[in-house]
Amino acid sequence: FVKYKCMTRIKRKDMDKHLEEKETKHLGLKLTVMEDLITKQSEKIDEQSVEIIKQSEKINKQSEKINEQSVEITKQSEKINEQSEEITKLHENNIRHLELKLTTMEDLTTKQSEKIDE
Repeated sequence: FVKYKCMTRIKRKDMDKHLEEKETKHLGLKLTVMEDLITKQSEKIDEQSVEIIKQSEKINKQSEKINEQSVEITKQSEKINEQSEEITKLHENNIRHLELKLTTMEDLTTKQSEKIDE
């Protein structure tokens, strides 16, 4: 009977050891699978980061182009304003000149009328 008990204990210890080893292997496999998943997710994140950087660079280039166009538009607007001012000055000068001519003609007409009346 004592021999049987000792054998049973030894078998239990062996079984416990065997179960422990199995559990350790299982946990090791789980850990390996999780590490693989984390590695794959990290790679995906890295790829997405690279794509985000590329898109950011494209956006920056487009922004620079827009800024250049804005500067060009501002320059053209300033030129148009200058030309508009010049046209306004010319127009005002023409009006004054025409008014002077009209006044002169009116004066001449009045003088001629007076001469005729005499």
